[in-house]
Amino acid sequence: MPTFINFPEVNRHLGPPKGMTEAECGTLPVYTDGRSCVSCWQLSDEEIRQLINNDGKIWLGVMSGTNQPPVFLDVNCPIGYSPSHELTADIEDALRQFAERLPVPEQEGQEPKLGADLLKEDPTLRTPEGLPLDPKKLYYLAKASTPEEHHQNLCDIYRREGQPGVVRYLQPYEAFLGQE
Repeated sequence: MPTFINFPEVNRHLGPPKGMTEAECGTLPVYTDGRSCVSCWQLSDEEIRQLINNDGKIWLGVMSGTNQPPVFLDVNCPIGYSPSHELTADIEDALRQFAERLPVPEQEGQEPKLGADLLKEDPTLRTPEGLPLDPKKLYYLAKASTPEEHHQNLCDIYRREGQPGVVRYLQPYEAFLGQE
């Protein structure tokens, strides 16, 4: 049988369920994002030969007896995406088109700050036009963000959350995108 192994992204260890000992079911190192757990398994050289000779088939057993929770197998590290949100070439192209239309600079967070508070932190701050901040107005902090960074963010969010995540990412830019 393949052996579970540690990997850099491990952030939790799952112990044996009630009624089983460590000898029967070892502590499994996993990465979890709160929705799914990912573990890594290593095949021996003999198991790799058997896999090749068995037309690439892998059998999955779940020790529940009455039902099977949703599971998935992958030959690539699936951390960072959900199999239900696979990034196809068409979707990636659409995300790239959105990324190229997004403004630079990008808003950092959604909470505006009062000009007076920003000036207390840094009296040299100016508007993008180079004007002094109005102490009574609200401002968004911003950072430079390239279309490539927007594209990477959109792809990562799509893999994790699908279309709802992309919509959430684009919401702050709704007015900007609507003026084109």
